[in-house]
Amino acid sequence: MGTMTMPNSFLPRSRGSVKPSLRLYPALWVRGAKILFFAALVSITLGSLTPSQSFAGPDLNDKFLHFIAYGSLAGLGGIAWPEQRLRFTFIAVLFWGLGIELLQAIMPLGRQGSLYDGLANGGGALCACLGLYALSRFRTKS
Repeated sequence: MGTMTMPNSFLPRSRGSVKPSLRLYPALWVRGAKILFFAALVSITLGSLTPSQSFAGPDLNDKFLHFIAYGSLAGLGGIAWPEQRLRFTFIAVLFWGLGIELLQAIMPLGRQGSLYDGLANGGGALCACLGLYALSRFRTKS
C-alpha cells in the first residue's frame, strides 16, 4: 500500500513560514499586542459582566466607549496575529461583543443588553480592521 500525502494547503504552517508580506510588524510589537489583547479582552469582559455601578469618569457617550473598546480589541488582534485574515479577527470580535450583549440581557447584573451597543462594538471592530487592511496594502506596495 502506498502512503497518502496531503496537499500543502491542508498542512499547518510552521512558525517560521509566515509569508514575507505578512511580516508587517516587528516581533516585539506582535508579542506586546498579544499581551495587550488578552488584557483588553479580560478587562472588557469583566467590565461588561459585573453588576452595574455608576461611572465616575468623564461623561462620554456609551456608544463611543463601545466603539473605542472593540476597535482597540480588533486592532490589537490584527497586529497580534498578522497571519490570520482580518475578516476572521472582525468576526471573532463582533461575535464576542454580541455574546456579551446577550449575556447582559439574560443575566441579572443590573445591566441591559442593547442591539445598539452591539452595533457600536461591530463598528469599532470594522473600522480597526479596515484601517489595518489599508495599512497592510500601503506597506506591501512600498
